Amino acid sequence: KVIGSTSITESSKTKKSRDDEDSSEVAMPADRCAELILSSMMGPSSMMQETWISRQPTLIFMYINQYFPNLSATILGKVGPLRVKAFHAGLPLYKASSWIQAAQMEKEKAKTRIGGAARKIDQNTLDASKKLK
Repeated sequence: KVIGSTSITESSKTKKSRDDEDSSEVAMPADRCAELILSSMMGPSSMMQETWISRQPTLIFMYINQYFPNLSATILGKVGPLRVKAFHAGLPLYKASSWIQAAQMEKEKAKTRIGGAARKIDQNTLDASKKLK
């Protein structure tokens, strides 16, 4: 089972969606989560007031956000738009390779738009020069 905001019922186990694929990639098994919670409550680590339980890269970003907020804002300013592009492209959001792939796809789209606009301008220039002759 996957720990999340929604519970899995028998009827929904057979359905597969993009959300299921993304959550299975990032989801933490319940036994691992329980182990981390128990280890935070026992031993010398119990002196800490709070425990952050997460997988990477989310956990490292939470640490950076907590202790270096300006650095966090800079990283989020760079990574955030890439994750949005990956989301729109239907790629996994937690893999840096999908962010790079989404950025490359966006550059290719921009090149085709610019190339098409340049051809249109060239055609308009030729049409205008023919009218002047």
